[in-house]
Amino acid sequence: MTSEKRLEDLIDGLSGDLNPVRPLAHPLWRAGVCFVLTAAYLAATVYGLHPRMDWMDKFHELNFLFEMSLAGAVWISALLCAGWLCVPDMRGQEWMKAVPVTLTGIFVLWSVLRGVMDGVSIFPLHWDHCFENGFLMGMVPLALVAFFSRGGTTTHPYWLALMNTLAVGSAGWMGLRLTCSMDDVGHGFLYHFVPFLVLGSLIGVFARRLFRW
Repeated sequence: MTSEKRLEDLIDGLSGDLNPVRPLAHPLWRAGVCFVLTAAYLAATVYGLHPRMDWMDKFHELNFLFEMSLAGAVWISALLCAGWLCVPDMRGQEWMKAVPVTLTGIFVLWSVLRGVMDGVSIFPLHWDHCFENGFLMGMVPLALVAFFSRGGTTTHPYWLALMNTLAVGSAGWMGLRLTCSMDDVGHGFLYHFVPFLVLGSLIGVFARRLFRW
């Protein structure tokens, strides 16, 4: 047997069972599609639930604009990070994780400062319509983002679950701020934050099974 024949047999043995695969979508494309579909769903949901009566006036308030802008920045940066997390080792772009995490930390600090300066009202615990609206705004987008994420090949399933939760949670927070007329920090934490915390905890528990490949 000649050396060329042995080389051909070796190549056949190594690659004979390989099948063509579809290349991964670009992370920016994956994140962009998720952003457009999530934004369209939230816009339709806010319209169906009816915006708060003073929503036009709120867009002239600096605090409201800052909060919405910060939540929007978390949403976009988390979606972009999730897109890159769908690629093995994020193509070396590990720094992207720091952006949404830092922005989320700023958002939490902002909420704490608001609570200190404006006070926090303690209401009797009850089933509020914001719970229902929060799950309505969160479940479908989270399922959508998780579906697109499953098409990737992540090597960081828990980070991907966290980014999906931050993206959907911040977008849903914006939706609730546009439909709920309560501006109190205590109400916002309990009734606007908890639904997305529950959804995020669920996806985190099943992250390794959900995003395996």
